[in-house]
Amino acid sequence: MENIKKSKKELIEENRVLKDQIIEFNKILKDLEKEMRKKIWLWMLLPLFGFIIFAFLLQKRKDSEKYAPALLNVKTEIVKNELKIKINDTAINNLEN
Repeated sequence: MENIKKSKKELIEENRVLKDQIIEFNKILKDLEKEMRKKIWLWMLLPLFGFIIFAFLLQKRKDSEKYAPALLNVKTEIVKNELKIKINDTAINNLEN
């Protein structure tokens, strides 16, 4: 209910900041996924068998202790920011009406 106390301009500015943070989190997520894929993409050179091995190895890396916490933290922050944006949008609409 803290959004009721904020003005429309403040809510719009907060949404802009949250969207910028989401963009940054998506960049971090993309970098993590690139790091996980490293050289296993070479398995894609083999038609179907290579794809199956690629998918298996990628999933194994995503579940590893090295990458799983980082992926979870980044995705959690993205969801939190998206939820805040939705709440702010609702508050903005309520201020307009």
